[in-house]
Amino acid sequence: MWHRQRGIGERLVEAVLDGVRRSDLPSIRLLVTADNHSAMAFYRRLGFELTGNETPHANDSSSSDCEMILDPGRDPKSRKSRRLS
Repeated sequence: MWHRQRGIGERLVEAVLDGVRRSDLPSIRLLVTADNHSAMAFYRRLGFELTGNETPHANDSSSSDCEMILDPGRDPKSRKSRRLS
């Protein structure tokens, strides 16, 4: 696909995360289809972690979604909190 490996998705998610950090929300949760390993790796690079919760996929009962979570105040590179003041 033409949009992969260009940093567009990362810039988009980082822009959303910047807004979330300013709003001081405690966490961000998302669902990723269980067999979408590239998406999971992408979100892990941005600091998301798997919660261990899985739910049936809404449009495909033979698949499941994995929940991922991010503390928006934590720096994924240092694994330390970086709450904005």
